Amino acid sequence: MNFRISEKSYERYATIRLVAIAVILWMLAIMAKPADEPIIAEFGAFPIPVEQVEITTITHSGGRKDVEKTTATAKPKPVQAAVSVGSPVKTGVTVPQNLANAPLHVRSFIKRWLPTAADMFQRYDIPISSQLAQSAKETGWGLNGTLVKIAHNFFGIKCKDKTHNHSKCVKHAGANWVKYNTAWESWKHHGQFLNAERYKECLKKQSTAAYNLCIANAGYCYPSDGYGEDINKIIVTYGLDTFDALTPAEAKAVAAKIKL
Repeated sequence: MNFRISEKSYERYATIRLVAIAVILWMLAIMAKPADEPIIAEFGAFPIPVEQVEITTITHSGGRKDVEKTTATAKPKPVQAAVSVGSPVKTGVTVPQNLANAPLHVRSFIKRWLPTAADMFQRYDIPISSQLAQSAKETGWGLNGTLVKIAHNFFGIKCKDKTHNHSKCVKHAGANWVKYNTAWESWKHHGQFLNAERYKECLKKQSTAAYNLCIANAGYCYPSDGYGEDINKIIVTYGLDTFDALTPAEAKAVAAKIKL
């Protein structure tokens, strides 16, 4: 008995095969990146440099202006964490089992943004796990991140007044939100934002969990009911506190261990 594959079935098979080959080649290309290549935060359709040349003018209430310049070669000055975030983990840290077994979109999000969060921890003292969990909550792990797609806004920061000093805002869901040029600018501004006077006391808390509750109660989200608890739940669920106190280089090495 002879069996013949229809032309339509053959075309469908060929298409699936080509897609599979393309995915394998893409994954091999990512794994083959040189170790000294600049960290690239790939998200959605736009790859975003984590380090780049940036000039920011900050306007103070009295009219004084400060100009800040950040370059790709500038090394951030390490700071001692004001928040007790558990035992520091160094080279050799493993990926938490809960994260290793997490859904693909969770692993992908952490893999891409862990080095960025470590960079901002050194600059602004904000716990790495807190940054990752808060951004995951604000963007739905990037899956529901309308503001990410249209404004590179990863932390739900609104345009309330001119002191934010961002020339562009975007209207979404009945509110005005800060529109950033890059994702890195959003993560950087988040660190600056949480170093404002309103949140200074939070950095004195003796645990990341207490810190998250503090920023929620200080007015980061209104109403604040459940906001800090949600961030803490994400951290505990995926063991993100394992990454607290990593340097950017260590975070990059750990991120490479997260399998997709």
